[in-house]
Amino acid sequence: MPAPTDTAHANRLADLAVPALFMTGSEDRNSTPTMSAAMARLAPAGQCLVLSGEKHMMTIASPQKVTQCITAFLDQASSASASAEAGPAFDAMEFRRALGSFLTGVTIVTTIDETGDPRGFTANSFTSVSLEPPLVLVCIAKKALGHQAFSTSRGFAINILSEAQKAASGIFASKAPDKFASVAWQPGQTGNPLIEGSVAVFDCGMEQLVDAGDHSILIGRVHAFTYNGAQPLGYCRGAYVTPGLSQEALAAAPPGTEVGAILENEGRVLFFETAEGSYQLPAGRGLGAANDARSLKGRLAARAIDAELGFLYAVWDDATDVARTHVYYRGTVDAPVSGDGQIRFVEIERIAELKIADPAVRSMLARYARERAEDTFGVYVGNEIEGEVRSLAKPALSTPIHSGPIHSGQR
Repeated sequence: MPAPTDTAHANRLADLAVPALFMTGSEDRNSTPTMSAAMARLAPAGQCLVLSGEKHMMTIASPQKVTQCITAFLDQASSASASAEAGPAFDAMEFRRALGSFLTGVTIVTTIDETGDPRGFTANSFTSVSLEPPLVLVCIAKKALGHQAFSTSRGFAINILSEAQKAASGIFASKAPDKFASVAWQPGQTGNPLIEGSVAVFDCGMEQLVDAGDHSILIGRVHAFTYNGAQPLGYCRGAYVTPGLSQEALAAAPPGTEVGAILENEGRVLFFETAEGSYQLPAGRGLGAANDARSLKGRLAARAIDAELGFLYAVWDDATDVARTHVYYRGTVDAPVSGDGQIRFVEIERIAELKIADPAVRSMLARYARERAEDTFGVYVGNEIEGEVRSLAKPALSTPIHSGPIHSGQR
């Protein structure tokens, strides 16, 4: 039954949320092209289509032409709906740059392939997964040359690199034919190559291989691990980050700066005992060099102490002499073999019993003992009387973030 008027339902067209096609023939005198165009304008997603030469009964006179037009409209509407659900065009390069804002460490992941040859790639897509059982994961691109070897291996090792291993990182991120010629390594418990000089090494059996888009996720069960106090290599926004450089930059700035270190060895801290029976941490004027007898490095070298400085731990000014600054680092040390009678290694829990003349150092060591027990270190900034401890966030157990050109052995 025809509508009583042309405008009977015009006020309802604005509520038509779905795409709508208003089609008529150019020669239709009843449902004219003008009427179709007017309705299309009122509908939010309306479209007007006028078939040239067709009259009012075009569905009977030209069914194939009408069907083709309706099918094309439906296909167009379906594609538009899918695009709207997907959102705006995804810029993969910008996504990669955004992920690169996440500061990560750098690892070399190694395994032995089916022919018995060592294989490896550089990655920063590494994270812990579980403590019980001990699981870690790393990601490898499916287009990486070593993907077949790693995806079918019985295990792999993750070698966390130190600042001194930047060159090795570049080699293992490349297509060099013999990457392992550039590093010293030995097989671990599982036979996986363990790279010497790494900050930490996790020797793993393959727990699970997970398909994830253009990457594979290698989940490993840790069978053995080692670690030391060397300075780790970082990576962010397409460039290497070396935290140890801050030592030279900060310690060399004011000429009268006292630079010292809390050096740990197997749960003990290194001290020098004075003739009066008091205890002092290693310290000197500036960081210096081994041939500078007044500097920290010079005083350590004079006693044949092999120390590795780590992260900044405290910075303070004298309350009475603001021109004098004290800078202390955390670090590790090998037990000396020189037979120096003044060298003492004291268990951390016994430090509170020691006679330490400088109250600021005594307070710093008390904080060190607390933070060492909790494994939550901070950095003190202020003077010898008051200041604040700026906490360093502990790494969380989280999902991996891929970033930068070296993130998963794609080269």
